Amino acid sequence: MDGPSQKRVSSPISTGGEGVFFEQHVAAYWLAQLLVRSIPPILTDAGVTEVHLQTEHLGFNTDDVLVACARAGAATARLVGQVKRSFTISAADDECKKAIGDFWKDFKKADPFNPQHDRFVLVTLRGTNTLLENFVGLLDCARGAADGEEFERRLSLDGFISKKSVHQCNQLREIVSKLEGTPVTAKDLWPFLRVLHVLSLDLHTSTRQTEAHIKTLLALKSTDPDPVASAKAAWDALLTFASEAGPTARSLKRADLPAALVQVYGEVGANEQRVLTALKNHTDFVLRKIRTTIGPAFHLRRPGIVQKVLAAIEAKQVVVITGPAGSGKSVIGKEAVAFLSREFFAFGFRVEEFAVAHIDETLHNSQIPARATELQGILGAQGRKVLVIESVERLLEKPTRDAFSDLMTLAQGDDGLGILMTCRDYSVEQVQASFLQAAGIDHAVIEVRGSLPWTCHRASRDRKQEHHHSLRHGRPENRTTPDPPSAAF
Repeated sequence: MDGPSQKRVSSPISTGGEGVFFEQHVAAYWLAQLLVRSIPPILTDAGVTEVHLQTEHLGFNTDDVLVACARAGAATARLVGQVKRSFTISAADDECKKAIGDFWKDFKKADPFNPQHDRFVLVTLRGTNTLLENFVGLLDCARGAADGEEFERRLSLDGFISKKSVHQCNQLREIVSKLEGTPVTAKDLWPFLRVLHVLSLDLHTSTRQTEAHIKTLLALKSTDPDPVASAKAAWDALLTFASEAGPTARSLKRADLPAALVQVYGEVGANEQRVLTALKNHTDFVLRKIRTTIGPAFHLRRPGIVQKVLAAIEAKQVVVITGPAGSGKSVIGKEAVAFLSREFFAFGFRVEEFAVAHIDETLHNSQIPARATELQGILGAQGRKVLVIESVERLLEKPTRDAFSDLMTLAQGDDGLGILMTCRDYSVEQVQASFLQAAGIDHAVIEVRGSLPWTCHRASRDRKQEHHHSLRHGRPENRTTPDPPSAAF
């Protein structure tokens, strides 16, 4: 191909050192998804059909990877990415200026990048840059705002979002302002930030959780008699293939992968979709009872506390939303999950469903046609997924709760799994001690103060009646009685 863009194409070999190995592993991560046509992160309604290693020759400024994904009855969607082993959000950092500049140029040009369907993705090494926690919070804040003016207003509110996130937005404004030759506001950045994502992977590290999840995905679709050994061999083969395909800027479809792999591996298809549909239906059923309106239509929005929950789930694996009866903690959990489910898999369960001997029993009883290991495989490529569990304090009453212990064990081996729990305020310390601290799970507690208008009087009255009833009958107050039905919390 002739043209000025050809001169800018660079080989990953030129980056040298650990960055080369990380980029090679990221390429293998995408190629594994191409091999089984899995559901990619971010574009959760699609399947991977093409992987392009280095993309400037395709007309993009963003130069590391392009992942094309087919969607049923809709236009092809693409993830357009840059791979950075570490990344600092700073107008003084040359790497940041180039990466953001390339993203911005593609966004402004809007051809071949289509902001309606495509997404930018910054792939970075998990754990190397704590600043990304704040950056993800900034991007979530942009996606949560209805328009640019609301985004600016949210940034201006003290405590709505971290000061570091606001600082990072200002750094991006400075970078883009220099590119445009004119001052750029947060309102101007808003549509750009809404299509930018961070994918944090721990590839080529001592933990290698991402690699383990991809191998689980491969094992799920292997036809080999020993699927685990086959998955390990396939991953090694894809690493070798990626080391050769990357420097030559290959554009690959499934048929272009090594024939020995294509013959052994099937594709993610109807069975996996049935599992995900069953999970979605179950989640809808669990969350349906949570009322988010006062009367027939008025929705009392609480974006500040929802933003705190979103920031917390990015920083900690488990977030406990706690407060008194009628405080709206379940509504906040539901809104956080609704937001995350736009681009991540988010599921909901009643806590009583974990009061059984094994997590597979939980799934079976919930009519989910898969075991936990199979579900792990289906979601193996997802860098971020969220589970919401209502009224976790009720599990303290149950004699059997091994399935919940199984869930905590799964969480220990997958720090991309976030868990939102709601809990009455008087039980939160016992929940922490019994379930989280015992499992060594890193967690945060978000307190919801006060009560929502339509539940305040009812909740207060019911708690007083409950207390007096206990005294009259000479027994301790049952502190784990469900919340008032009218509040649906």
